[in-house]
Amino acid sequence: MPRHRVFTALRWSDMDAYGHINNVQFLRLLEDARVFTFGSQGAPGGGSLLSTGLIVGRQEIEYLEPLVFRAQAIAIDLWVTAIGGADFDLGYEIRDPDPGDPVFVHTTQTAGDPPANGAAERLPADAVPPPAADG
Repeated sequence: MPRHRVFTALRWSDMDAYGHINNVQFLRLLEDARVFTFGSQGAPGGGSLLSTGLIVGRQEIEYLEPLVFRAQAIAIDLWVTAIGGADFDLGYEIRDPDPGDPVFVHTTQTAGDPPANGAAERLPADAVPPPAADG
């Protein structure tokens, strides 16, 4: 999957007491981008990759600078960085669209929804697009 860009609006309520976008809200923004992206990607056998369920197993955040509220939408870039047997990693950058510099770098380890026994299932070979060449 090449880098996919999603534009999303910030909410006034996303700010913390310091006037920055709260770190919990960053995760909501990334979830929105992930749902939008994978909801529009086809899954093996048709439908959406979201229809089988995705579980976030790990998240890692590197804050590069504060993000403050603005009326203009922010850009969220996401791409596949690695694919394992039963999981895949996504890279994200939240960008301030004005100068275009990243304010936030994030990686997520994601896996398909486990069956009732809780064991991870192998992903079908075509379930996830290949990692981006530049990611």
